[in-house]
Amino acid sequence: MSGACAVRRASCVVLRATWFARRHSGFVRRSSVAGRGAACFAVESARPPVSSSRHASAPATRMSNYRTLDAWLQSRALVREIYELTSTFPSSEAFGLTQQMRRAVTSIPSNIAEGHGRWTRRDCIRFLHIARGSAFELDTQLFLAEDLGFIRPDAAERLRGKADRVAQMLNGLIRYYANAQRTDPEPRSAKHEAQSTQPEPRSTKHQARSTTATHP
Repeated sequence: MSGACAVRRASCVVLRATWFARRHSGFVRRSSVAGRGAACFAVESARPPVSSSRHASAPATRMSNYRTLDAWLQSRALVREIYELTSTFPSSEAFGLTQQMRRAVTSIPSNIAEGHGRWTRRDCIRFLHIARGSAFELDTQLFLAEDLGFIRPDAAERLRGKADRVAQMLNGLIRYYANAQRTDPEPRSAKHEAQSTQPEPRSTKHQARSTTATHP
């Protein structure tokens, strides 16, 4: 019996030693894997962040600040002069020439600001064209006010000169952004890229033809 007990004890010792060895080796493997993961995390953290959007690399403001533009500043001053002028018009023109002239003159700085608030140069140019058209509209309305005797000829000529200068400045801005668009085209939007890369769906008629040809 003593010999059998000794054999059992020896086998228990061997099994226990084997269990401790396996546990220790598993702990070492887990520690090494954790160490490698921490090292990879440190390397990834040290790398600079990469943006997922093409537009993120572009500047936040693609056009200059509109508040510093002479066209916006002078058209803003012209708004005050037109409002002061139309306040002397007859009350019968409150919904006629008075309202039309005020809408035309306020459209100039408003469209300059809205165009520079857009992201693309194409949209900015479109709103600058609208502002330029409003300047020409105001020029004609000043002629009409002069013909109707609502304004003196010298005052009308002075205001028309200011409107013409604003229109010339807008022409310069339109040419500047148009040249910039040709030399430095803007990136295509992510939505447009997704549509261009997505394969076109096959029509039901085409699928029926292909099925008939494959399985007669």
